[in-house]
Amino acid sequence: MLYKIYKSEKKNAPYLLMLPGVACGGFVFEGALPLLTAHFHVVLFNNPGTDGAPLDRTMSVMSVARQALHVMDELKVPTFHVFGHSMGGFVAQRIALEAPERVLRMVLMSTSYGGMQTERDTHRVMQDFVHHMRVFHELYHQRPERVLEMMVAPEFAAKYPEQITAMAELFAGHKTNPAAVAAHFMCGARFSAFGEVDNITVPALVIHGSADTIVSVHGARALARHLQKARYLELAGGGHVPFIEKPEVMADVCAFLTGDNTIGEALGRAERPTMPEVMADGLWRAGQESLGGIRSLLAMFD
Repeated sequence: MLYKIYKSEKKNAPYLLMLPGVACGGFVFEGALPLLTAHFHVVLFNNPGTDGAPLDRTMSVMSVARQALHVMDELKVPTFHVFGHSMGGFVAQRIALEAPERVLRMVLMSTSYGGMQTERDTHRVMQDFVHHMRVFHELYHQRPERVLEMMVAPEFAAKYPEQITAMAELFAGHKTNPAAVAAHFMCGARFSAFGEVDNITVPALVIHGSADTIVSVHGARALARHLQKARYLELAGGGHVPFIEKPEVMADVCAFLTGDNTIGEALGRAERPTMPEVMADGLWRAGQESLGGIRSLLAMFD
């Protein structure tokens, strides 16, 4: 199933499309539903290969964005808000670029604009934590609490072990198969909106934890500076999953999406990338799209 929908009691409530990250389906947002449905009709999107959604092993951010737009077409929803976490933030950016007239406001949490910045983040994760994608797979399926400890801030894992256990049980009830985990990794690692995010005019709130070890805070700040109408909210001591570590932040999300322009701060606009920088990113994208490279990485999970 590509999505689940939770209706608000408010008759004319706007729709909110929730886009999860790597190895996740919409289930990761269920804890926030009581707050969210007080304001919105909530659509929890399932990434390919999660919770019964069909898997395309060579999925891309573009293909996932088109699937999400198809869901909203199917629901006959012309305009909506978007919330994207991690890889879901990539998908949200793509939706804002492909269908800007349909997106009212968007929240981008624990994400960046991808490209070479994401490549550095990915390499760091592999080297510092899992060393190898197969090891990640083994951890994810045999000891999910270890993966979750890497996602949250170290202080949170030490202080709230019961939360890690609860998260592990949640993930255990929504197992994502190895091929999907690999496809998600490749989908995120190949994405870049460098040189394009400067064209996004949708009002956006970028939220990032200062202790995020998965996506660098530098990437989040750069994203906020390149978006035309962005506010930036940095969470001191927060890790990669603020909606779990600091659930109170979801009140800020609701406030922003309902029109509050005082959440976070304006960082100031960055200069548009130069032509040589755009060309360098284009070459990077071409290399990431190498079919041979994709196949060899996907083969690790067979």
